[in-house]
Amino acid sequence: MMSLATVSPTPIDNLVGCRKRNRGLVSDLGFIHDKTKRPKTETDLEIQQDARFSGDEIFRSSGGLRFGYITKDLGLSDDVIGRLRNENTRNLLVKHKKLHLVLDLDHTLLNTTHLDKMSPEEEYLKADHSLQDVHIVEGQVMTKLRPQVRTFLEQASQIYELSIYTNGSRDYALHMAKLLDPANQLFGDRIISRGESTEKNQKGLDVLLARGTAVVILDDKKQVWRNEDQDNVMVMPRYHFFKSSCQKFGISNAKPYSESKTDERDRFGRPFLATVLQVLRHIHNLFFNAVELHGCELIDRDVRPVLERVKKEGLNGCK
Repeated sequence: MMSLATVSPTPIDNLVGCRKRNRGLVSDLGFIHDKTKRPKTETDLEIQQDARFSGDEIFRSSGGLRFGYITKDLGLSDDVIGRLRNENTRNLLVKHKKLHLVLDLDHTLLNTTHLDKMSPEEEYLKADHSLQDVHIVEGQVMTKLRPQVRTFLEQASQIYELSIYTNGSRDYALHMAKLLDPANQLFGDRIISRGESTEKNQKGLDVLLARGTAVVILDDKKQVWRNEDQDNVMVMPRYHFFKSSCQKFGISNAKPYSESKTDERDRFGRPFLATVLQVLRHIHNLFFNAVELHGCELIDRDVRPVLERVKKEGLNGCK
């Protein structure tokens, strides 16, 4: 694999497309009931002006989608959704020079196991938290955050607006968000779980108030996304800390980090997320530099050709 430092400059013409204007843990346990309050954003205030709740006759007769992760039972018509996507993305690109970044949880930012599935060699973790960012949740599961994940999120938030999207339950998503962002500064109300998806067991950008042309997704599985959204996905190597996680994916050729009392590093000895942050900065720079060189308005740019080029470069495992 090439490191970021060895990548030679690529003609920007080839990198960015210009669009013409014409509830539970892991997958099914639901015992965490955390009503975390998060700061209001400009988007929240705009939505309040256009809200139609799912029980309203206006909403039922006008089509649209539910956005219950923003406000309980919130529904927005197709026209309002389109307008908010354009306005939110324009504001993000022009005023803040940011892209949207959608983040998976399990195997991407963290790893979770049930306490009763831990091996004898992992039992020390229940009492000894000498390893960083090991958390027992509600006395039933243990979560290990990927090394340096909070630093990664804080720095990524300088150039991306962050959202969480998991196929776990809403209670699980909210609790994991609290572990990742204890000060409630990074995600706002942009925490999406399987209950908000419009298709069963399928993630989709249709539930995000952002234009797909400005969205980058980090996930360990591309196939969990709708076909039309898969070009936005940068596939992350899975983070397996616990033995049960390794077993689930048929990994048996080495001790898990939990038993060897080590943790993930890239080939240069750095936390892997430090390398991913470099890739995200690379994508951001290519997108915005190309806009400046071509004179094409920011809202008309498309990040997906940038992602395709970066995937072909094979930067440190992201693909």
